[in-house]
Amino acid sequence: MSDCGSGDDCREACKRLFGYLDGVLTVEQAAEFEAHLKRCGRCADAHEAERRLLAAIKSSEADSTDLALRRRILAALRSTTLPSAPPSG
Repeated sequence: MSDCGSGDDCREACKRLFGYLDGVLTVEQAAEFEAHLKRCGRCADAHEAERRLLAAIKSSEADSTDLALRRRILAALRSTTLPSAPPSG
């Protein structure tokens, strides 16, 4: 696995991150995303961080947290883009 974090592959992976986590990508898109994660450390780290965050939010559903608030938080997370990778070299 490299730590590429740049280029069109990473931009496309960032666009597909939440679709992947939500399970709405096609089989082909999911396979491409997974292949990218295997070769890009930066995107793999971003995926893991978002996966853990969503898992924590979902696990709190049994709590008394307001459902509307949880939905607003998830919507805000999905509309947030990951920061661009610094220029290489």
